[in-house]
Amino acid sequence: SSSSSSTRSLTQTGKQMTQPLKEAKDIFQQLADTVEDLKKIQTSIAHQTQTVRKAKSTGTEIRNAAKRTYESHQQFNAKLAKFSSLLVGCKRSLSIIVEKKSRRKGMQPQQAQSQSEMIDSLDTSLPLWPVLRAMPLCGSLPFTSKDQLAIGQEVAARVGDDWILSVVTRTRQKDSKSWVADILRAPQEQDKCHLVANENIIPLPQWEPRMDFTRAFFSKGDVVLALYPRTTCFYEATVHRPPTKTNKKYILFFKGDSTPSRTYEVPMKYVLNAVNL
Repeated sequence: SSSSSSTRSLTQTGKQMTQPLKEAKDIFQQLADTVEDLKKIQTSIAHQTQTVRKAKSTGTEIRNAAKRTYESHQQFNAKLAKFSSLLVGCKRSLSIIVEKKSRRKGMQPQQAQSQSEMIDSLDTSLPLWPVLRAMPLCGSLPFTSKDQLAIGQEVAARVGDDWILSVVTRTRQKDSKSWVADILRAPQEQDKCHLVANENIIPLPQWEPRMDFTRAFFSKGDVVLALYPRTTCFYEATVHRPPTKTNKKYILFFKGDSTPSRTYEVPMKYVLNAVNL
């Protein structure tokens, strides 16, 4: 009957709503935990700074205290980057919930952007890392094995034979895998997500290095994995010219391009260490 059909439909919709709500709740908890971590680190930095200022002991002790202060600053900025990624994940989860509720009420979804419009709207900027000390995901400096992927983090994920510009939607620590979605997919298209081993996921840079921090840049001749312009796919490329003060993009040759001598400008956010090719 139409009544039982409507009941089944509502039940199914309710089940579809459960997962996004659980995910949103998990993200909110992670946001709260990250805020608490930031507060603790900030308190530690303030205490360490006071220790350095009041120090009346040997130069070695002062240097050790300064080193601990710097390491705390690194931890703080790493947590800040995680918080930023979680906000992206939170926005996606809330978009799913709003979309599903709108459909339940018979409301029409907003008109989708074209792929070219979505690519043009991607933010390629990075905050500046102001010191000449290593920081994971600062320019070419890689993600370390002790770091964990965060929900909402932008990555290159190997799906089949392709490396796709993606966003982490869920993590599964028990077997070191994560769910990722094409960054251009609408948040509600959960069926478009892929479960990928973390070893086949490369996080994008989160910090722009100073121009004189040369070790955080790829050099001419280095083989990299880079985003091909006007697409969301990464391909093997060779650095022709690193970023400069006047042009902060890499100039690259892409392997297998129809015009081998042609070069392309690619933002440093989309130029990665070539691993597992």
